[in-house]
Amino acid sequence: MLLPELGILGFVVSVGEFFCTGQLYVASIVTLVGKNDYDLLVILMMLIIYILAMCLPLLIMVLIVWKTKKLLAVSRFALNKVPTVKFIYAVVYGILFWALLFF
Repeated sequence: MLLPELGILGFVVSVGEFFCTGQLYVASIVTLVGKNDYDLLVILMMLIIYILAMCLPLLIMVLIVWKTKKLLAVSRFALNKVPTVKFIYAVVYGILFWALLFF
């Protein structure tokens, strides 16, 4: 059967998802909390940016569906805008990267 190949494929996909969704950044932010070298306000700002980046797109979609009651239209629109959303995520994570690097 293809069980070993599927296992390897699942591992590769999960590693890719790990790096795509920002768990690396939240782990870095949590690590900074344990160190006394960083200002708590800077860490809090990074955490707020991370939370907003993860929650705002879905919250906006839920509000649009709630107001318009057009789930399929919003779903199609979101599907067409996935590259834009990914680009926005990349920018936000880039900001977090530079903030972690220089603070």
